[in-house]
Amino acid sequence: MRLLTHNMLSSNIKGVINGFPLRIEPETVVVKEVDFNPDFLKNMFSKIDWKALADASKIMGYSELPDEVPDQSLLDSDDFLKKFHHALLQLHLEEGALVCPETGRRFPVNKGIPNMLLHEDEVCNGFIAITNATNIKVVNCFISQNWLAYTPFRRWQTSITETTTMLTLSTAVEPSLTYNNRRTLQPVSLHLTNFKQQFNPKPTTRHTLKIPNAISDAANQTTGDGSPAALPSILTANGATAPITSKVKRHTISVFVGDESGIINRIAGVFARRGYNIESLAVGLNKDKALFTIVVSGTEKVLQQVVEQLNKLVNVLKVEDLSKDPQVERELMLVKLNVDPTTRAEIMWLVDIFRGNVVDASEYSLTIEVTGDPGKMVAVQRNLAKFGIKELTRTGKIALRREKLGETAPFWNFSAASYPDLEAPSPVAAVPNVTQIVDENPSTMSGGDVYPVESYDSYIMDKVLDAHWGVLYDEDSTGRQSHTLNILVNNSPGVLNLVSGVIARRGYNIQSLAVGPAEIEGLSRITTVIAGTDESIGKLVQQFYKLIDVHEVKDITHLPFSERELMLIKVAANAAARRDVLDIATIFRAKPVDVSDHTITLELTGDFNKLFALQRLLESYGICEVARTGRVALVRESGVDSTYLRGFSLSL
Repeated sequence: MRLLTHNMLSSNIKGVINGFPLRIEPETVVVKEVDFNPDFLKNMFSKIDWKALADASKIMGYSELPDEVPDQSLLDSDDFLKKFHHALLQLHLEEGALVCPETGRRFPVNKGIPNMLLHEDEVCNGFIAITNATNIKVVNCFISQNWLAYTPFRRWQTSITETTTMLTLSTAVEPSLTYNNRRTLQPVSLHLTNFKQQFNPKPTTRHTLKIPNAISDAANQTTGDGSPAALPSILTANGATAPITSKVKRHTISVFVGDESGIINRIAGVFARRGYNIESLAVGLNKDKALFTIVVSGTEKVLQQVVEQLNKLVNVLKVEDLSKDPQVERELMLVKLNVDPTTRAEIMWLVDIFRGNVVDASEYSLTIEVTGDPGKMVAVQRNLAKFGIKELTRTGKIALRREKLGETAPFWNFSAASYPDLEAPSPVAAVPNVTQIVDENPSTMSGGDVYPVESYDSYIMDKVLDAHWGVLYDEDSTGRQSHTLNILVNNSPGVLNLVSGVIARRGYNIQSLAVGPAEIEGLSRITTVIAGTDESIGKLVQQFYKLIDVHEVKDITHLPFSERELMLIKVAANAAARRDVLDIATIFRAKPVDVSDHTITLELTGDFNKLFALQRLLESYGICEVARTGRVALVRESGVDSTYLRGFSLSL
């Protein structure tokens, strides 16, 4: 690694930042990665802060350097010079990303420069430029938790997410950056997180900042329960400690809307226009409305602005941030694994440990269903990765607030079966057949993204699904049927908005939507159910392939596939009715996940018919809340589906 001071530079250094020509002032220090150069290392021998270099190397796991300036005789040892060279290379981090503390947006920028270990007279103006091939990126290195990343025509004050293990920062007046259009970026004052007053960028003393290398991105690192992990503290030159905090947190937002055409696209657009990446999204059913559960990372200030924008959308009834409250959170994951006779027993052992279920088996593959919180999903994926994951699909996280013991129950609209002591109970009417309700008054329904919406004046609890919901194999006279699509896309902001926009602009009705991480890091899998003919869906698939962020689209409708949905349902049940509710749950293999004085929350997985049947039976007790994911599906490697075998005699 070669460090060139301003004395070695010409008056003008030309580079490129994001395609824009840039002239860097001669006071800039340039870092280059070159081959082993003993002469250069000998020249650097007396200029290095050996104490800082040794401490940093120990943190990096390389502890063979002395704490003080070594004897000059070591300069003749190639072995020592190679260790010295290796230590410098270890301190040079690759390209990364910084997070803006005000908006939560991430910006690519190089970080971590070993020339900070030089003495003050070797570093000029607190600026460094990292050269990587023909790209030069400029970063401000003032002493604070905040860096200033310069990109064309924009200036962002960003928070450190990862840095080198130890930095000796030299700060002075920053030079101006002049572009080919003669526009100059003026210096801006830095807002320091850990100091009460603004930092004056004209210091007269040299500062040392020690930062552990193990600092992780606060927006991504979580503990086992999904909460943000604690960050370490930094140690300044005067010995004072200052905790490194991040304002970026993961938020779970519940959006309760009346379904209407294009609502998914509009909600995704609110996040996309502000640069947020929706980590997961689940669209579920609650009576005749749609309940969106969205997981996104950002600061509380900006998330509050997003909530205000969501409330301005038509038919949005309520928006809640559940992150601050105790909550029951669940995800559903289907994993298709490579297996052979030598690994099958170990895989089944892991499935039993994580309380999963095998939903499909063939000679060389297994499809496994697992439910749990996001931490459990990560643990399952890590343990199964060594066997080879062929395909993976996850629903978004759904969450319901935990009821506190001793709280007063909201008795309205609950039936006497749950609360027999009510003086004037309001029993729920008998539930008619769903298809009959849909066929009776078709004029009262409006086409929606998730399912048709009933008019508010004729409110009936079960008028929530169109005639094609769940009809996978039987076509009507027009050839329309529900098509299940698996779409593999980049995990980047705005992708969901683009995909849903393609569907909305062509007038298709989204019956189900589930978005979650895929088996490859950096990719997400969207599972959606859309009603249409084979010809029209084929044209829609061609439109998907025109999107840059779309990698693969599969229509698995006419293939045998495993499908699953996840539902959390909160039922009003006091001590007298609790036993009856649990008996019904046992029949459907539902799990109780939360209980209070007046409610019980159940978790259930299965296909749509199973979920709807349980909800229908529990309505007489009073349903408080329902959170459901969309459908996720994987093709059965066994190639067997009992639906195709109905009406045929089978030979043994």
